[in-house]
Amino acid sequence: MVDPPRVILTVEESYSTDPKCGYVRIHQKAIDTLELRAGDAITVKPEDQQPRSGFAIRRLPWFKEGIICIPEAIRDRLNVSVGDTVTVAHEKYSLTPESLDDEIL
Repeated sequence: MVDPPRVILTVEESYSTDPKCGYVRIHQKAIDTLELRAGDAITVKPEDQQPRSGFAIRRLPWFKEGIICIPEAIRDRLNVSVGDTVTVAHEKYSLTPESLDDEIL
């Protein structure tokens, strides 16, 4: 099995509307590197901690590369602060309806 691509990103504050939506934002270049599509999930691994899976992503609409915007509630759950670095990888599954078991729906 081949390991998924990974990127190392610096944590920054989220957009004011993001906490209500529960997703994180990363730059389009990182999305391309991770080979992500709409509906895909990511794993976020803070330094010296276990990885956490299942975060939905949105593209950052501006030019700043190398960051991940994470709402405060998710930062608390990950035990990270603004300025920390995290490793982000593409989950090995997609959270699209086609990928879910029919019995679950």
